[in-house]
Amino acid sequence: MVGGVTPGKGGSTHLSLPVFNTVAEAKEKTGANATVIYVPAKFAAAAILEAIDAKIELIVCITEGIPILDMVKVKRALVDSKSRLIGPNCPGIITPEECKIGIMPGHIHKRGHIGIMSRSGTLTYEAVAQTTAVGLDDDTHGIVVIGEIGGNEEEDVSHFVKTEKTKKPIVGFVAGQTAPPGRRMGHAGAIISSSGGSAGAKLEVMRSAGIAIAETPAVIGKKEWSHGISPSGWESIERTKILLKSPTTTPQGKGHKSLNVALRKNLGLYANIRPCISYHPVIENKFDKFDIVVIRENEEDVYTGIEHRLTGDSYQCTKIITRSGSEKICRYAFEYAKKHNRKKVTCLTKDNIMKMTDGTFHAAFDHIAKEYPDIKAEHYIVDIGMARVATEPENFDVIVTENLYGDILSDIVAQTSGSVGLAGSSNIGNEYAMFEAVHGSAPDIAGKNIANPSGLLNAAVHMLIYIGQVGTAKLIYDAWLKTLEDGIHTADLYKEKKSKQKVGTKEFAGAIIENLGKKPAILSELTVGSSTNSKISEIQNSYEQDYKVRKLVGSDITLAWSKPADFDQIVKLFETSNPQIIAIYSKGLAIWPGGSKSSSDQITCRFIANNKITNSDVNNLLIKFEEHNFDVVRMDKLYLYDGKEGFFS
Repeated sequence: MVGGVTPGKGGSTHLSLPVFNTVAEAKEKTGANATVIYVPAKFAAAAILEAIDAKIELIVCITEGIPILDMVKVKRALVDSKSRLIGPNCPGIITPEECKIGIMPGHIHKRGHIGIMSRSGTLTYEAVAQTTAVGLDDDTHGIVVIGEIGGNEEEDVSHFVKTEKTKKPIVGFVAGQTAPPGRRMGHAGAIISSSGGSAGAKLEVMRSAGIAIAETPAVIGKKEWSHGISPSGWESIERTKILLKSPTTTPQGKGHKSLNVALRKNLGLYANIRPCISYHPVIENKFDKFDIVVIRENEEDVYTGIEHRLTGDSYQCTKIITRSGSEKICRYAFEYAKKHNRKKVTCLTKDNIMKMTDGTFHAAFDHIAKEYPDIKAEHYIVDIGMARVATEPENFDVIVTENLYGDILSDIVAQTSGSVGLAGSSNIGNEYAMFEAVHGSAPDIAGKNIANPSGLLNAAVHMLIYIGQVGTAKLIYDAWLKTLEDGIHTADLYKEKKSKQKVGTKEFAGAIIENLGKKPAILSELTVGSSTNSKISEIQNSYEQDYKVRKLVGSDITLAWSKPADFDQIVKLFETSNPQIIAIYSKGLAIWPGGSKSSSDQITCRFIANNKITNSDVNNLLIKFEEHNFDVVRMDKLYLYDGKEGFFS
């Protein structure tokens, strides 16, 4: 083993292994017969040529993006040599327990009977994690072929399979199936010619050789795992901490829970960020200029999914708002505004009606706002707030709100920009991050080459910025803007007076690829400087007890009720109890005393104590109801917090 070859460092050691000045010197002194090259692209060809000159038998080159002219020189040198080159742009050669020349993580490789030939390092992870990597020898029971567009290696493999008449099962996948002809694609800059190299041509020749074709490398959701995400999916998320998620379908009114909600809650993705801007005059809309970021609390509110059927006619959905969660998302909103040079943060709630839950969110906003005196803070009741966003979006900057309101508002803002299909969103937690399109799955147009891919593309741009790949994000985003400027629009954006060409999903993606490297002339390109610091420092829950004394004073007990509005039996049953019955409600309306009629098959009896009570006193109320054959469907204890009621009145 050799520690490395670096001119000027000969005689030193790396990982207790000797370092040499040249490959020839390393071979002479150690007898090395294989080398692995993983250096910047502009130096890779020189490193390969040096290994060829030294007559190294096996050369593995992992580096991608080597200039084409450099590789022409390498291929010419290989013709006159006995060296074999694996690569470039490959994961290496691995036979578990025998050989590892490459960068594939060894912990996912186990000795077995499946051989993998791949032109893609990334997709090989997926295949190896589910199979086994060994050489093409007698111990191989099956073969996985992972190809990509460009070149003819897949065709060569298919010819080999046909001529050798192997009986071993072979499965194949080709990356780049949506790539249009004549466009540069892939890690190696592969170009599909009119005569070959396309994914379709490769798949066809592979099928003709009897290779089973996998249409996608991995599937998430119902197709693979009936209740959402498979164990392998969770393992992948746990490993990478990052997820780019396409829209998924959640059944309306029945069926499994939302995959989106499950991901957000399980991964602690407390902040949902949805930026929307005006694309005027390129995309037709009513507003010349606006730039809004909706920051939505992601873990609480009615989206916790806590619902019950209490009676034959009554259902309930529990709305959970915590002070700590509210302060956390409000602090994130102000930190976002600070880092992105935003001037104002607006809060939307309905605390004129929901005084405790929405009131808590509003109070948290006011409390956090005091720590950011340089940023203007304002609050609107959600109904008038949304109306103003829809009619005067240019007057808003950053908007922070609760889960349900934020979900509705972000679609309104996205549609205001021209189409809900344009917007991407980020779901951020302290450890994980998920990126997705704002729009839903739209199963009615799935697979019809109609959908606008911009939402998911912009989500990918957000992800690239988040992981520090700002240059790549800018390249893609600017090409997308240029495509919009060119008038190449999907059906949801197409307007005869504004657009030049109506295209499908694949054609729109192809046009973006064609514009890679070009900049928009009308719309504002992605500003690298303001995007590089997009990560917000970890924000922890800041719960501190805000009361000194919590006192139990009573209970609300809800009964299934199908009798006329005659409550004498209940009143007499508890006339001497402590706590005492003081009111009966139906859907929050007092129907006793007072005589209002109930319009529901449930009633809630309120008990308030005249003096100190314990949990046992509340339990005795339940026992008495049960003893007299009343159907109790719900019970809530009532508390005072430093003398202030913690319940509706």
